[in-house]
Amino acid sequence: GCHIAHAMATQLQGLGEDVAQLIMLDGYPIAHDEHLPTPSDEQVIEVLNHAIADSTLTTSKADVALAPLPTQSGPLATMLGERTFGAILRQFKRAPALAAAYRPQVYRGDVLFFRAAVRPPEERVRRSPAAWQPYVRGSIVEHEVACRHEAMMQKNFADVIGHVLAGLRGC
Repeated sequence: GCHIAHAMATQLQGLGEDVAQLIMLDGYPIAHDEHLPTPSDEQVIEVLNHAIADSTLTTSKADVALAPLPTQSGPLATMLGERTFGAILRQFKRAPALAAAYRPQVYRGDVLFFRAAVRPPEERVRRSPAAWQPYVRGSIVEHEVACRHEAMMQKNFADVIGHVLAGLRGC
């Protein structure tokens, strides 16, 4: 999502449009030499499971292993529809190659960056929003949200983000 938001902002600026604010949710630029493997269906389903499950600080890998995973005939597929669920699987599998091929332009403005504070244990190096600085002419203001990346749009965490955004506008 961050790559898309950043690309849209720079394209709009390139067309002479004003972009008042670029907001990013826990996404980082891909290094030119970084290899991103294509995830398996099971890995995509695990990410989707994290997105719909409780992914707070108390969620562990063991909890996830015990949770029923959505399948193409499971509840998530039923909720979304088989066709939509299949499209999500295909797009998740295409995303690493697309992200690796993306070469960001420079955004002229400030970025508001929301970092997921709960990191998976397999993440060896903690990424920093400062990785965007070569592609941002303004400042990058960071806010941590006490969840995993996949849970940022769950209501309670989205509310935290919404309160920060409302404070910017004086709402």
